Amino acid sequence: MGGEITATHLGGYDYEVSLTTYRDTLGIPMQTWATFEISDTSGWLFDSTVEYDTITSGALMPLFPYGVEIYYYKDTITLPGPGSYTIGWHNCCRNGAIINAASPLSESMYLTCDITAYDPAVTTNSSPVFLNQPVVFMPVGAPWSYNPLPFDPDGDSLAWSIGVPQDYWDGDIDGYYLPPGDTLDPFSIDPVTGTVTWTPIMEGNFVASIVVDEYRGGVHIGSIVRDMQMIVVPNDDSLARFSNLDALPTNDDGYYYAELRTGEEYTLSLIGEDPDLGDELSMAATGEPFLFPLSAAEFEFDLTGVNNEIEGVFSWTPALYQARPENYIVVFRLDDGIFATDLAMLFRVDEGSTGINDPNRDAGISLFPNPANGPVTVRIDQPWAGDATLFVFDAQGRLVLAPISNTLGAGKHDIVISHDLAPGQYWVAIERGAWGTAVPL
Repeated sequence: MGGEITATHLGGYDYEVSLTTYRDTLGIPMQTWATFEISDTSGWLFDSTVEYDTITSGALMPLFPYGVEIYYYKDTITLPGPGSYTIGWHNCCRNGAIINAASPLSESMYLTCDITAYDPAVTTNSSPVFLNQPVVFMPVGAPWSYNPLPFDPDGDSLAWSIGVPQDYWDGDIDGYYLPPGDTLDPFSIDPVTGTVTWTPIMEGNFVASIVVDEYRGGVHIGSIVRDMQMIVVPNDDSLARFSNLDALPTNDDGYYYAELRTGEEYTLSLIGEDPDLGDELSMAATGEPFLFPLSAAEFEFDLTGVNNEIEGVFSWTPALYQARPENYIVVFRLDDGIFATDLAMLFRVDEGSTGINDPNRDAGISLFPNPANGPVTVRIDQPWAGDATLFVFDAQGRLVLAPISNTLGAGKHDIVISHDLAPGQYWVAIERGAWGTAVPL
């Protein structure tokens, strides 16, 4: 029914390739093995075959009554060196019941992951991943929203779009068109949040492709694709809905949005209800704020005592290292045991009262290379002659190197920090008496 491929850098030129596939339990059995085909700009390089993970594979997707199993294939490959590569997998054939393709039963499903490998002595790169599972079941005539929630572990910029499902031999599958929708709510994806919205106007099986492109320094360095089959069924059960959206904060562009300050607790309440009082509701939250080892966001839900209504509470006290100009995207999923709907919200974290908070942040210190895999040069623009002390903190705010003290004259100075730090994010801070600033490493 669908799937995706991702690649995680392990060290050197080794990558863990992960293939996730989704199988209709009414269909043919899933293959026990998968063959990854690795190519570069000149063509095919090599194949690698692996069996699916027998421990984690074969379980049903939770919360949905329609039988969909998930299978996981993981393999370690070694790329020849720096360059751009494509990791592909194909399987024939697609479901003959798919409506928005001319001849699906005679075409394969072809998934790819494009990845740029760098010299590991300079920098590293892993592909983006999808944090949210697909939603494969929705009612005809009802507005539907779904967010796959792409995330990049390296902090690279991502852009998402709707693509065309691929056939292994011929590229785009034959006769493809977007799943038909209401003229006021066609099948589309939001460029800011990545939320797919659609009001389907007919029952049946439809296929779609979500493409996520990865950029670093404005240069395209890779992409991943989620191929997904969606089943539109009679509207015999009402969709659960978030009932307090009017109370949520929004930004000038109309997106649900909140500004958080480091060191200050933030909470958000979401109410879910369903006219079908016999339905048992659940709510979940997914996003980068939940992935931090410390100072991570939390989410829980419980019944309110009013019919089957539930309240979900998102809470987060962000730390200094989590402040950044880019928004965090959190997706809240409301499920009634038959259908699910997603709500995306943007969170901006600014420096609060905790840690260094100076209006001249980033004005007097810079780092290179950044990212680094060895010694780091810290360039200091010393506004006056005097003492300057450098501190290196890890992402949890712990001092990881002995302070480096210098007596400097006014002007620019380069100080080399030699280190043996584990991979991760670090902060270099400079203290000049009562004046200080910090930049991320």
